[in-house]
Amino acid sequence: MYIFSVFDLLPYIFLILFCYLLVVSKRIKNISNAYVIYCILLFFASIRYGIGYDYFSYKGSIDFDQPQYVYERLEPFSRLLINVSKFFDSSNLYFFLYSILILYPIYYVVKRNSSSPSLSLFIYLLFPSFFIDSMGIIRNALAFSMVFVAYHYLIRKKFLWYFIFCVFAGLCHNSGYISFILFPIYIFSRGKMCNLLFCVLCYFIGGYVDTIISIFPSSAFLNALVGYINQAKEVGSMKYLVLLIGGINFIYWDRLVKVRSENVYILNLISVGLCFFFLFILDDTLSYRLSNYFLLFIILLFPDYMLVFKKRYKKIVQAMIIMFFLSVLSVSFYINISGYLKGYTEKMNMLPYQTVFYHEKYSNYY
Repeated sequence: MYIFSVFDLLPYIFLILFCYLLVVSKRIKNISNAYVIYCILLFFASIRYGIGYDYFSYKGSIDFDQPQYVYERLEPFSRLLINVSKFFDSSNLYFFLYSILILYPIYYVVKRNSSSPSLSLFIYLLFPSFFIDSMGIIRNALAFSMVFVAYHYLIRKKFLWYFIFCVFAGLCHNSGYISFILFPIYIFSRGKMCNLLFCVLCYFIGGYVDTIISIFPSSAFLNALVGYINQAKEVGSMKYLVLLIGGINFIYWDRLVKVRSENVYILNLISVGLCFFFLFILDDTLSYRLSNYFLLFIILLFPDYMLVFKKRYKKIVQAMIIMFFLSVLSVSFYINISGYLKGYTEKMNMLPYQTVFYHEKYSNYY
């Protein structure tokens, strides 16, 4: 059985430290700092072992003959990667391929759409629902990345590529088809007050969403949704973080749009993420995973806060952004570790970090 040690935090501490130094340092010759951060994250994720609640379920699907229903419940693209990994008799290949497919699109989009690509990738690392969770909920994380790419092509009016990546997001995870609402949001983007009204409305009706659903005619989808909500637990302290991020964005909405016109669309997308989060607040899993399709865009938005204020405050604003998200990650680790030590959970999502080259087999993690 795994026994927590403070030394198990060292891999994450070194990872964050290396990436931080790249964010605040000058360009390394002809190689962008963002590319180096991407390579570090890719290496860290590719060689991991045992990270994520579902890691051993996926590993078992490749190493052993799982029941047919386990295989059939997966989406087509995940089945394809399982078959490829089985062909090469390597579960490590499965996680390596997922790491590349998840992280490269993130790097590709921030490089072309962020005012500070290295800071965007650093925020992606520090926000626990993004990089850390991407090593566990790999199918969801891949769908998030595909939606991110769909956005990139949509704002350039390359609608065929947008459509292709929306479909591909659904083939990675069933919830990925939600990406099709990016287009109407793009066409009908609204101002600050309209978005604020919708967010407040969703906040107040979120606790009654199961009752509201029951009003509509019964269907397999709605029955499954209500059942999912009834079996879940309510969102915890994460709601305060989401409220804070939303509040900051609404306060600086006009100034963010002024420094970059594309931010009006990004702010609308983030607001939709807030609405999904509050609507399904009774179900922590559903609220996180649906809202993350849109909250992911904070990695493009937050670097622009350095442009909102006068140039002489740029470094101070950057430091505040880093400290904010570093605090978020620290609290996430504390909650995860504290819950494990108190016996609330049988294992931790992010610890211990082990590699495919050397690892221990803990009875409570299998």
